[in-house]
Amino acid sequence: MMIRARTGSSETAPSLSPSLREGGRLQCSRTRSNARHVLVAIVAAIPVGFAGADQPPTRAAPRLPADFHRGVNHAHIHRRGLGYGSPVSAKQLAELRRIGVDSIAITPFGYQRGATSDHLVGFPGRGGDTEFFQGTDPTMTDADVADEVKHAHDLGMRVVLKPHIWSNDFRGGGQWHGTVRQRSAAAHERWWSSYRTFALHYARLAERCGAEAYCIGTELVQMTTEHPQQWRRLIADVRRVYQGTLTYCAHHGKELEKIAFWSDLDFVGVSAYFPLDAPNGADTARLVKAWQPHR
Repeated sequence: MMIRARTGSSETAPSLSPSLREGGRLQCSRTRSNARHVLVAIVAAIPVGFAGADQPPTRAAPRLPADFHRGVNHAHIHRRGLGYGSPVSAKQLAELRRIGVDSIAITPFGYQRGATSDHLVGFPGRGGDTEFFQGTDPTMTDADVADEVKHAHDLGMRVVLKPHIWSNDFRGGGQWHGTVRQRSAAAHERWWSSYRTFALHYARLAERCGAEAYCIGTELVQMTTEHPQQWRRLIADVRRVYQGTLTYCAHHGKELEKIAFWSDLDFVGVSAYFPLDAPNGADTARLVKAWQPHR
């Protein structure tokens, strides 16, 4: 994901972007950086548990603008002891910091049975029957997410909390976030009510933990283009409970230019999977040149 800052009339565009814990008290880091215009470039999705600690240090990165954040999307492994809040994850965060990462995105999930389902479940406060479990996700509690944020902050990293949706029929690519839709107006209202609950839950958690930025959604093309006023109201509601920086992550081709509520947010977020005019095996110079039209 590439997040572009909206700062006055200019635009800063960096490149590329299971045992259950019972009754644990939520421990959050409250040391949010004083940065209303945090700028994060998410450059890779790296699952917790990636074995890289034995690799030699990489070469020093080229000089970049002062507001460029070297970031990754730090994905969760849905098994107790391997995902967010675990010693395995803490080790991974330390390795990421060692190689120069200074910003991460953390991605909790809500679940729906299909792209046309009328509600989300599986997150704290909204249990239900999902493809993987009944109730709420046993592999990722709020305490786990809070621990992950604290571990990142202790290492000097900034954090974007970026909730995602998973649907059974996303598997195999038949459906995706952009095809989430409902079969009637009444069904949409039910879905939206549950999504609002989902988004506000994690906005409150982001505030308690001091996450520097919060992403209110990702690539929900039909939802954003057909219901912009609902998103404007959601943004206003989120700002009442979360004081950090807000963005939305838009699909680069199907949604980016159609979002009507960018002015309500602090950054323009982009899933920057732009097709590059370069052959397989292209060298770095060719890839850099192919990226230029998308900067």
